[in-house]
Amino acid sequence: MGMQWGGYQYPWSSAHVLAPLILGVVLLVAFGVWETHGAKYPMFPKRLRQDPRILGLTLVITFISGANFFSILMFWPTQAFNVYGHDPVGVGIRGLPVGFSILAGACIVLWLLSVLRGHNKELMIVSSILMTAGCGSLAVAERTNLSTLWGLLILAGLGIGGIVVPASIITTIICPDDLIATI
Repeated sequence: MGMQWGGYQYPWSSAHVLAPLILGVVLLVAFGVWETHGAKYPMFPKRLRQDPRILGLTLVITFISGANFFSILMFWPTQAFNVYGHDPVGVGIRGLPVGFSILAGACIVLWLLSVLRGHNKELMIVSSILMTAGCGSLAVAERTNLSTLWGLLILAGLGIGGIVVPASIITTIICPDDLIATI
């Protein structure tokens, strides 16, 4: 709430803004301490850290790609409606490349994970490059170049799909069998 209110409804230095921000930070720290020292069954058991480098990198990559995934899912339909026409069917059709390319990216990279055993890192790097290039290149969007955006949306979707599902598979592989549901 402090982030929403700050600078708009209330000044950044007001109690309405500072109280939720400070309380939020304190509660996050308290949660971390509780999970580390107090919880009998923590949300993130210590045994998940069998391979901490791979787990940490996979979680970071998943977090960053999730931000791109969320932005595409939230902003593209809004842009497709407001910039390229208010027809609901047209908006749905303009959303098809995103959905199908995310599905295709996930399937392709999952297939490549089994074909190119041991090259998980390279597949994640290529998917990250595709996602970053595709999402970043959407900045060229104008009212007159929808046909250009089709290819860029497919490029972004292939990258997003190539990260989201395989990252889940990689974390499932490196975790202990009894904690797979936690992952």
